[in-house]
Amino acid sequence: MALPSQLLLAGIPDAHSLRQRAAFAEALLETPFRDDLLARHATTPLPAPFWHSTLLRYRAQRLPARFQRYFADHQQQDYGSVSAPVTLVMANYNWTQVQEIAS
Repeated sequence: MALPSQLLLAGIPDAHSLRQRAAFAEALLETPFRDDLLARHATTPLPAPFWHSTLLRYRAQRLPARFQRYFADHQQQDYGSVSAPVTLVMANYNWTQVQEIAS
């Protein structure tokens, strides 16, 4: 669930991505991050069953009406596939401080 001031882009990974994520998670369980990962995912599978990315953040109670209409009108648009390497980073909430841990 997005916070009130966020618009998220979410999706279900394909079979290749699921295998890649599972292998990455298994490798991380062999590192000093094991306990933290297991604590973070105590009630959900590891890796999580879906991926998401914050598409937009804004500083208002609601997204302005013109943007609400735009996203409602385009919510069924298929933009094709998205692919990127899996990288573990340690980041603060707004991603202004990012430290790569593993890739």
